[in-house]
Amino acid sequence: MPRRGLRYLVLLGGLLLSDVVKADVIKCSFTEPFITTSYDTSLRRMTVSYDVEKRRTILDRVSMRQTKPRVFEFRNSSGQVLQRVERSCRGSDGMSDRVYPYEAQWIPQKLYGGCTSTGMTKC
Repeated sequence: MPRRGLRYLVLLGGLLLSDVVKADVIKCSFTEPFITTSYDTSLRRMTVSYDVEKRRTILDRVSMRQTKPRVFEFRNSSGQVLQRVERSCRGSDGMSDRVYPYEAQWIPQKLYGGCTSTGMTKC
C-alpha cells in the first residue's frame, strides 16, 4: 500500500474512533415534578434524581440507541424506553427561559424537558 494511502487510513480511523472513545454525560432537567437525569455513556449508567423528594435511583446497563438522525433513545436492561432526546436546539425545562440543545421526554412519567451534554452545552 502506498505511504499516502496508509496515512489516509490512519487519519480516517482516528476520526471515526474519536467519537466512540470519548465519554459523554447527558444531563436532562424536567419540572412538575422536578427530576434530573444524568446518563454516562462510558458507564452505561443513568442516575435519576427526584429533587423535591431528595432521592436518587441509579440504573445500570442502560443502552443509548440512535433511532433517527439527531434522535436517541435510552433503554433499560429489559429493553423498555426510559427517555428520548432529540438534538433540536429547542429544549426547555418548562420553567426558565433557557434553551437547551436537546429536547427530552421522560417516558415513565410523560414529562418533557431539556438536556445538555459534555460535548454540547449550547446551540
